[in-house]
Amino acid sequence: MLMSSILLSHHSPEEQHRCIQVAGLSLCRRCTVLWPATVVVLLLQVTSHRFSARMEPLLVVLALPATLDFVLERLNIIRYHPVRVVIGSLLLALPLGRGFMRYLLQPMDPWFWGLVGLCGIPALLASIWRSWSDLQQR
Repeated sequence: MLMSSILLSHHSPEEQHRCIQVAGLSLCRRCTVLWPATVVVLLLQVTSHRFSARMEPLLVVLALPATLDFVLERLNIIRYHPVRVVIGSLLLALPLGRGFMRYLLQPMDPWFWGLVGLCGIPALLASIWRSWSDLQQR
């Protein structure tokens, strides 16, 4: 595998099914959808196209499918599914874009850090568990 490929995709060669191929490079499917969509939402949030504060509970709910999918997959409860990853990533981009806008305006914003706690910490813990489990099997 080329070094440039690993820099663009954090997946190992045996996980290439999680990637799309663009100009001969492997790009993580989740990241390829999530981060550009999040930037678009962030840019809309810093213009006049902001979500109202009343929508924030719904935005938190929209973060849950991707988080649940990520955690359950890392715990080997469900298998990776590309369509589920793309849909979940698009849904997650909405609260992430809103959260990043709030963070830029106020780094200690409780809504942003609540989202990190609700979604980021379980995902991090599941990733650590999966890595530890994979190391134990080797």
